[in-house]
Amino acid sequence: MAVHYIMWALREAPNETTGVPPYVLVYGKIPRGPPAILRGTWMGQHDLPASLGKRADEFLQEVSDGLETAESYAGKHTEAAQRRYVSYHSLRARKKSFTV
Repeated sequence: MAVHYIMWALREAPNETTGVPPYVLVYGKIPRGPPAILRGTWMGQHDLPASLGKRADEFLQEVSDGLETAESYAGKHTEAAQRRYVSYHSLRARKKSFTV
């Protein structure tokens, strides 16, 4: 049973390279687990909706928009992280030449 909580924590933690949680890259929205929902409700930040249903086309459009945003954001962060990795690697790299 504890494995489910560990997996949720891993999926909701931002990745160092992409800067976004894996959940966002899969589902296109910020993960909101039970603790976050309860906290937001108790603190008065969010009201529980009377109806959770929405039309399928609205849901799919929201998912599509979220995935596009997540892809763009992750792509920019990945490029920046790769530049950092290259510059760090290049600090001690030496040019090598081999003779046959």
